[in-house]
Amino acid sequence: MEVLENEENGAWVLAPRGRIDGVTCRPFEQKLMSRIDSGPVAVVLDLAELDYLSSAGLRVLLMGAKRQKAAKAGFALCCVQEHIREVLDVAGFTQILEIHEDRSAALRALVAG
Repeated sequence: MEVLENEENGAWVLAPRGRIDGVTCRPFEQKLMSRIDSGPVAVVLDLAELDYLSSAGLRVLLMGAKRQKAAKAGFALCCVQEHIREVLDVAGFTQILEIHEDRSAALRALVAG
């Protein structure tokens, strides 16, 4: 798994590629939490190139969302492929996470809101 990251419009965008599973969730968690802990700034996860998301990956998403909420900073997903959206939906995450169709919509919602 690889995670591309950059700053866009005052938010951090992280784009994981490949799989977030029991093996790769730890490095992903470390990268996400280090971004979150660097200061209260909105975080967008662009999941366009995410092939697989396990329960371990879901746990990392939930941890990130909770930490961002505590810091009163935005947290959103975007570009979620249908098979990943199904995993999020079955787990109930579509009800608790902000999900946008594309990166620009997520950035507009978080930076403006």
